[in-house]
Amino acid sequence: LGANLLGLVLVATGLLRKRKEALFARDLGLKRRTLARPVAHKRLKSLRRLARSQKQEEAGRFIDEAEKVLSDYLSDKFNLSAYSFTREWLEQKLAELWGAEDPGLKEIHEFYEGVTEIRFGRGVIPTREREQYLTLIEKTIRRIEKSL
Repeated sequence: LGANLLGLVLVATGLLRKRKEALFARDLGLKRRTLARPVAHKRLKSLRRLARSQKQEEAGRFIDEAEKVLSDYLSDKFNLSAYSFTREWLEQKLAELWGAEDPGLKEIHEFYEGVTEIRFGRGVIPTREREQYLTLIEKTIRRIEKSL
């Protein structure tokens, strides 16, 4: 009886996986939108480590990685190619979603401005500021997940 039940569970799991793969094959946008959050959370774990690191080279990598995590999540969630993803598009899309006067929109704008300044200035930001950026990214992901 146990072996039959196990076999049935394995067959059902295989069928469900095959169905999901067929859906994803027909609609790549669906796959991107579905996997955006899990992929972002996985990348946030390594970003968390970089945020707390005292090593200067890892602190420098934090900024590049932070921008990639947020930008990749947003482009996947809205099924937009990385080449079409611009700050103007992002601000317009989030204004439609949250409203033009939303404080979260201003925070994201300041995040991208800060990232640009730090990258071109090649300054290293303190751990506290890195933690704030990390919190902003997590908050943005949660908020978008609730909105859509």
